[in-house]
Amino acid sequence: MKPSPLEPWLSVAASVSGLLAVFHRPLGLPDIWEWPLLILVFVFLIPLLLLQRRRRATRLAAGLPPLEKPPSKRRFWLFLCVIVAACASGPLWLRYTGVALPASTEILTSIISGVLAVLAYMLGSRYWNRKV
Repeated sequence: MKPSPLEPWLSVAASVSGLLAVFHRPLGLPDIWEWPLLILVFVFLIPLLLLQRRRRATRLAAGLPPLEKPPSKRRFWLFLCVIVAACASGPLWLRYTGVALPASTEILTSIISGVLAVLAYMLGSRYWNRKV
């Protein structure tokens, strides 16, 4: 089953809302916009996840494999490296979000976010690439 034409738009809208919520201070938006933008991220993410789940359930009900083409191991490791690199670069860009932390706390925050991001990616990939 092909993805819904609404899925890419929901994904882009959630990403833009998240970026605006994180970088609202450097962009000159008032602080009052932070929480509505964060809520908007979930307003876009929930229907996106429901659409993806419905598409997967339809494929399984039709007797088709969960994915048309399983993702390669190379892609898995590439995404994992990108996640680790993005989390490790936290001390470089965190100060531009308006957060002022000591250097040791920034490094600790990056390590914790890296561990949580890798854990979330691995659990998510196990869920979406499950053998049925």
